[in-house]
Amino acid sequence: MKTIKGIWRFSRVICYTFVCLFQAYTRFKHVDRKEKGRMLRYYPTQVLKLAGVRCSYEGHVPELLNECGLTDTPPACLVLSNHVSWLDIFSLDSQLPSRFIAKAEIAKWPIFGLIAQQIGTLFINRSSKRAILRINDDIRGALCNCEAVTIFAEGTTTFGNELLPIKANFIAPACEIGATVQPVILSYKKQRKAD
Repeated sequence: MKTIKGIWRFSRVICYTFVCLFQAYTRFKHVDRKEKGRMLRYYPTQVLKLAGVRCSYEGHVPELLNECGLTDTPPACLVLSNHVSWLDIFSLDSQLPSRFIAKAEIAKWPIFGLIAQQIGTLFINRSSKRAILRINDDIRGALCNCEAVTIFAEGTTTFGNELLPIKANFIAPACEIGATVQPVILSYKKQRKAD
């Protein structure tokens, strides 16, 4: 029964991903920044529901950010998070829409890469030594444009039971311009059935 339920949920997420791709190519390009932020909250929330994931959050979004992940005046907020699962982006965006930093290979992925490109993901080519300079310029530009940026601070996925060393290079642009740096910790628990 678990397998059937898992296949059903996975199928719904995949179908909904095509809806997101269509929206990214048709509607997302033509709306203002606040509406983009609303879309970036709405669609991840739906993906989490379809996947059967229930989220609970402690703490609050930094006061300087509105519900669309924007600030009224620059600089915006840099969010540092651990990285446990493919669900992380959806969990974070459902609460705080932002621009994510991702490895350049993701831009080439079918469907998900196309969506990532359309919604403003900032890509880094890890094989280039000059990539850190370029991505830091992109981070600085987004923060100065009143847009929140999220970085998976460890640079890789983990099991979430410990914190690896943080890639401090990505924090430098926020420090240089006096942006707020907001730490976030993600953890996942298997839901127990009620007796």
